[in-house]
Amino acid sequence: MEINNTLKHLSREEQIKAEIIDTRKHIKDLEGELEFLLVREPHEVKYIASVKDTLNNLYQNLEELNEIYI
Repeated sequence: MEINNTLKHLSREEQIKAEIIDTRKHIKDLEGELEFLLVREPHEVKYIASVKDTLNNLYQNLEELNEIYI
């Protein structure tokens, strides 16, 4: 029983670690897109706001994941 619980815990820990990595990659991609938009398409106000909102949500999610993981 103890081994099974340990494996479940490790599996959950690895899942959270993978989510953290994926979230960081998504943030990096969106930051690049936001930078492009601000330089090349500054008139796309609604889309820029949407990207910023998504980034804020991702940063909040990353912070929560880090609290769980650590």
